[in-house]
Amino acid sequence: MANDILINDLGFIVENGDFKASLCDNQNIQSLLISQQGEFKEFPLFGVGIDTYLNGAGVEQELRSLINTQLQKDGANIIDLQLIQNEANKFDIFVNANY
Repeated sequence: MANDILINDLGFIVENGDFKASLCDNQNIQSLLISQQGEFKEFPLFGVGIDTYLNGAGVEQELRSLINTQLQKDGANIIDLQLIQNEANKFDIFVNANY
């Protein structure tokens, strides 16, 4: 379990006039899923690029493997990983992992 400064879509989360720091495992996983490979110059192979798999047919196994590999490379201990295809032919992703 790691602590770090928390962010949201608008930027840093500020609480009581200071940056809010707390458990950031979920934030790290979300960043890994959203990031495209090459976005982090220090780690060019970091990232899943989940938006490239939107509306993809027959990509569930490839996506599961990529998420699993990327999380392990990032040092996460994966407890459970579920990809559930919804009515819109998109995936709902449930990750239970810790660092």
